[in-house]
Amino acid sequence: MMATTQQPFKWTHWISAKVGQSTIYQIDKRYTIISKIGQGTYGTVALAMDNKENRKKRKKEVAIKKIGQLFGCKTDSIRILREIQILKHLNGNRHICTLEDLMVPDPNTKFDHMYIVLGYMPADLHRVIHSSTTPLTKRHICYMSYQM
Repeated sequence: MMATTQQPFKWTHWISAKVGQSTIYQIDKRYTIISKIGQGTYGTVALAMDNKENRKKRKKEVAIKKIGQLFGCKTDSIRILREIQILKHLNGNRHICTLEDLMVPDPNTKFDHMYIVLGYMPADLHRVIHSSTTPLTKRHICYMSYQM
């Protein structure tokens, strides 16, 4: 019996992209990073283009959330898992951003972060509530409460 040497598996469909000043995304080459659109509690959010054409032969804008220190705190890990489960359960609701994809880093690197790909929405509830240009009326609050 001959011994064979295994070559490390190489992921050829991954690219590295710089987002903002210092954040590096290692994502599937199907996505093209456009710009950084936010910074949250769990990581950075970037606007990207999904280069895979949909049924209408159009490319789609997506938001890619990089979650760093995935296993740094048990409570945060549970919250992230809960967010993914809720998004998966509510997928298809037109009032909630869609969960498009989940990506983990190249297996040849340390698994301490992941990427959540969401359908892009130009505004979020936090921005709407805290906007100084448009004060919320009772009608706005009733409408948003109904949508939730």
